[in-house]
Parts: sequence; structure tokens; C-alpha cells
Amino acid sequence: MTITYYSVRRGGAESRLEDNLLDELQDAFPERKYKQWMGGAFNIGGSFPDIVIVSYRPELTWLQEEVAGAEFILAYLHRVSSARFETIQKRTLIETRHLRLSIDKLIDAKVIRKKKQAYHLDKAWRDILPRIITIEAKISKWRIAVAQAMNNTLFAHYSYVAVPLDLAKRISNESAFNQKGIGLIGVAQGADSCFVKNAVSKYPSLWSYYYSLASTIATNGG
Repeated sequence: MTITYYSVRRGGAESRLEDNLLDELQDAFPERKYKQWMGGAFNIGGSFPDIVIVSYRPELTWLQEEVAGAEFILAYLHRVSSARFETIQKRTLIETRHLRLSIDKLIDAKVIRKKKQAYHLDKAWRDILPRIITIEAKISKWRIAVAQAMNNTLFAHYSYVAVPLDLAKRISNESAFNQKGIGLIGVAQGADSCFVKNAVSKYPSLWSYYYSLASTIATNGG
């Protein structure tokens, strides 16, 4: 599994910490059922997680063409059992002509289905990304990393902070980790990374971010 960076890396100590961690991630987060994609400094709703690891269902490849407003259409259809065209337009505020074209593309790609006059999300696409893991890496400013990791729980199932191993041991009992379910990874230079605390599984709540990530993987990396 290789990582694709979506912006220029900062360089310096934090980049070196990430590099030490990357060698361990496939063993740390094994995936036997689905394919995986890994991105770095990827923009998701204005957040830029240092590392994102995504397991995706094979149906993701159906969406290989960019579709305008796809994340908003799919996010809305995830919340409802089905909806008519007029309702989708009202909820997404996508211009009628563009919405009709996007829905036609999504039907062709088997992402959504039409029954009578209503549209619904294909069953596979309700859980198209079975596992999303985000990691925020910091050398010392771990509280900033925790705040960033909390933002990532809007779309991620597991959210981690990665810091040098000696720092991880010192902060492992901080309430920021115990109460908020954020995972903590200690990274040792030249040695295996140490999981100090596992993240608590969460259910994504901002589905437009979730499906924006899915669309990006389908069109660029899946």
C-alpha cells in the first residue's frame, strides 16, 4: 500500500515521524477483505488529515467519472429511504439541469437506483467505505493534534494522534484520549511503532465528507 500526497509536504521532523510510521501501517491496520487506499494531506471539508487510510468495497470503481454534486446527493439519499427528484433538488440546492445530469450518471454507475418516481441509494453504497482511519502526526503539540483528530471523527471511523514514543507514554492517561475515544500511537525512530491506545470506533456523521472521500478515491486512486 503506497500513499498519495495531495499537497506539498512540510518537511522537517514531523515528516520524518510520518515516514517512520508509514512503514508500520499495513501491519498495524491489516485489511483482509477489502482493498485499501492511503492519502496524505488530503483536503476533506477544509481539514487536512496527515494520513487517511480507507478500506473500500469493489463497487467503488463504478464511480470512475466525476459527478457534479455527487457527495451532496449521496449524503442526502443516505439519510432517507428514497426521494423524488424535486425533493433532492430542494435539499441539495443543485441547479435542476446539473442535478438531472448527475443523477443519470449515478444511475448508469449503479450508485443509485430508480423505482417508479423515487430514487434510492444502492445498498453497497450505504457502506462503500467500511473503514476510514485518520492520523494526525505531531512532534510536540499534541493538544492541537487532538483537536484536529476530533474534527476527523465527522467522517472517520477511527481517529488517531501519532507522536514520538516517549511523549506518547507521558500523555497516554490524558483525558483528551480517555474521554474522547481518540487513539494514540507512539512512534519510535528505527523501531516498530507502539500503539499506546486504540481508538474507539465511531459512526461518521457528516456524510457529504464521507462521499467526497469516496468520489476522490474512485476517480483518482481506487
